[in-house]
Amino acid sequence: MSKEKENREYTPTEIVIEQNNKSKEDISSDTSSVRGKRRFKALTKKVIAANRLLSAEQIHLAGQDPGIDPKFVDYDIHTKCKIFCVDFNEKDALPIKNLTNDSLEEFLQKERPPESRVRWINIDGISWDVIKILSIHYDLHPLAIEDSLQGVQRTKLDLYQNHLYVSLLLHSLVDTIPDDERDDNSDEMKRTNFRKDLLTINHREDSVYLETHRLLRKQKLHVTVEPVSIFLLENHILITIFQCSGKSVHRPILSRISQPKTLLRTAQEASLLMEAVIDGIVDLAIPIKDSYRHQIAELEGKLLIRPKMDYTRELHIISGELTILKRTLGPIQGLVTLLREHSDEKNLISPLARTYFMDVSVGLNINI
Repeated sequence: MSKEKENREYTPTEIVIEQNNKSKEDISSDTSSVRGKRRFKALTKKVIAANRLLSAEQIHLAGQDPGIDPKFVDYDIHTKCKIFCVDFNEKDALPIKNLTNDSLEEFLQKERPPESRVRWINIDGISWDVIKILSIHYDLHPLAIEDSLQGVQRTKLDLYQNHLYVSLLLHSLVDTIPDDERDDNSDEMKRTNFRKDLLTINHREDSVYLETHRLLRKQKLHVTVEPVSIFLLENHILITIFQCSGKSVHRPILSRISQPKTLLRTAQEASLLMEAVIDGIVDLAIPIKDSYRHQIAELEGKLLIRPKMDYTRELHIISGELTILKRTLGPIQGLVTLLREHSDEKNLISPLARTYFMDVSVGLNINI
């Protein structure tokens, strides 16, 4: 990287300082101090990000056996996860068990309640100690374990001997938090740091340019993506692993489980619960589409009233953003199709769940 480009990266944004009877020397000193702190903070974030990337790359090195055997390896990947387990049947939903990294193993060693027809374990956060406990207890496949630890990866469906594994991307429209309001030491922010910005996940120079000039910046919004891992096991057990944004997906589903005579309660099927999770992930892309629709409608109106080259440039920027959005949402359409047509001897995905997967495809239409 050239020195000129490096200087551009570390140049802080313009700082407005109110002059309350301060001399020019005092103002210059204050400005330099603020800039120095921001420059140091930006450099620290880059070092932390580089260390995280290095840890992810070391999960699987060239020449090693594929997959991860949790009984013989350990990784320095630790996050304070938010974990819950809910058991339910048609007549009743047992109280939600809120768990931690330390209490998960003891909970799993207890016998499953006899009235539990469906069990759902959800984890918000990526931590090796949690994944290791789940992998050993439920005998998860080494390849699926490896995939669940990786960063942003391709959307796919894998069928193993005793479970089905799904990997897909969760798109979120989030508010941009100014650097001076961020608390990087909080557990919530540590989980949030795993999210990747949609426009930079491909590490392309034009994506960096689009990020700098993205139109959603005007609304103080940006689109992030994070991988989601789903394990569908026998005996109607579902395990979902989010990196940080699971609450936006599982909160409405838990509300449906708590109510009697809902489809999830009457069906008593983990595969239908998986359909609800994937449907919730797809639904989160709707606000993103609406934001782009708003921008396009606004630009079209401006071009009709007063044509300007700036408006044409902004339309080209939107086109580039939509290309990347479709590139990440498109594979989910293929995944839903595979799940809708899937069949196996153990019937992990029920005919009812396959029927409702047809409805999920409607939300993936991104012709905006």
